[in-house]
Amino acid sequence: MTVIDVHTHMLTLEWIDRLRQYGGGRYEVKKTKAGQDSIFLDNVPFMTLMPGMWDYDLRIKAMDAAGVDVAIVSLTCPNVFWGDRTTSLAAAQQVNDSMAENLDDGRLFTEIGREFHDLIVRGCGNQTIIAVVGTLETLWTSHERQWADESAASGTYPSLAKRRAVLSTHIKLAETIAEGDIDRARRIAGRHLADTQTYVLSGRPDQRIHALSPQAMSRPRDLRRS
Repeated sequence: MTVIDVHTHMLTLEWIDRLRQYGGGRYEVKKTKAGQDSIFLDNVPFMTLMPGMWDYDLRIKAMDAAGVDVAIVSLTCPNVFWGDRTTSLAAAQQVNDSMAENLDDGRLFTEIGREFHDLIVRGCGNQTIIAVVGTLETLWTSHERQWADESAASGTYPSLAKRRAVLSTHIKLAETIAEGDIDRARRIAGRHLADTQTYVLSGRPDQRIHALSPQAMSRPRDLRRS
């Protein structure tokens, strides 16, 4: 039986520093009366910061010790809602930087890549999209992590060159969002989804997701085709 942790948060030290700088007056990072570094909301501590929150090796060791096979990871509250558009994009780009530093570790590379996608969704500002697409992202993440573990164990995880290509796509996507180029961002995201499924759903073509633009979905279908 596969054991899945459905509620796991990871972050980076850079994210903590960014929150400390741009917390908007409501969020602060400081010590509690007990001397523990914590995130405060309106001067009330609500999350104690522990090393396992940004040390992936330590987290994976804890998972192994607890018998957890897969962890569904997202960036912890308050995510990037404390920042403006520029700050939120900078946080997503920082995740890309973290990915670049871990190209050699396929499992970790996948984990950080999922954080990037989570940031893009949660930083969009549309609560409906965040709820709907965020749920779909969570479901897809479980598939991708299982694939990453299995392919890493069997030695079939994509090559370093292909990982660099994924990172390049993430960087281009963040840049086009920053530029406000909606059409190009959609095209990049669509190609990225198709490319990712080539690996994750190899041998299971019936499970592929076909991302269509609103314009494509509005076109009448030719019912004569089988």
